[in-house]
Amino acid sequence: MGNDGGSLPTRNELVKEPPKSRPLDIDLKRSLKQSEITQCSITGDNLSPPIVSCGLGRLYNKASILQMLLDRSSVPEAPTHIHSLKDVVEVHAENEEENKVSWVCPITRHEMSSAYQFAYIVPCGHVFEYSAVREFGEKNCFQCNAPYEQENIIPINPNGEQIQALSKRLLMLTKSGKSHSLNLKKVSKKHKNQEKKRKHSKESDEVPSLTFIDSDSSLAKKRKPDYDGTSSTDSVKKERIKT
Repeated sequence: MGNDGGSLPTRNELVKEPPKSRPLDIDLKRSLKQSEITQCSITGDNLSPPIVSCGLGRLYNKASILQMLLDRSSVPEAPTHIHSLKDVVEVHAENEEENKVSWVCPITRHEMSSAYQFAYIVPCGHVFEYSAVREFGEKNCFQCNAPYEQENIIPINPNGEQIQALSKRLLMLTKSGKSHSLNLKKVSKKHKNQEKKRKHSKESDEVPSLTFIDSDSSLAKKRKPDYDGTSSTDSVKKERIKT
């Protein structure tokens, strides 16, 4: 059975296929991803040592973080999860020059790009290709031999699933009183006072107050001196002896 002159519809005419990504869109995504590993996440300036990273795997120039901590109003999009330098870790590339960083994995020799995701280890901050350090299976840094746990391998510029895992890690660290760098968080005076009051209140509830009565002192208070200076108790004793 035909349509308009007996022609049969083709499969492409009947089934609508999703539009294919154009080369321009792919190039744009690659360009954006490349900028995330070459530019400061706060200012957009090119990364230059010293470079730091937060618990969500973003890269910053350390100078930008210091400026933000001094005056948050100067940084409109200041990250809210960074409150001190304890919330970032200084990351170390294999080849660092004055104004340029070459991120090369010492294990695979791959250079960090949109094609290869890299990661760093907390607390030492050494950088490796993510897949290599995960598969390496060691508990000590390949560069400095510092011990580390698997959950402290931080992917740089993570995807959505990785961001969820990193956010959960930060939450667990906060509950244990630690920062992203695994250092103890500074407790404010207000929080200390509240904790002290809570502890004091708890101790008061647990320990009942006891009143001790000194029988001798209470008896002494009841005794009244006679006219001759002796107490009434002494007078009673003397009368008993006479009888």
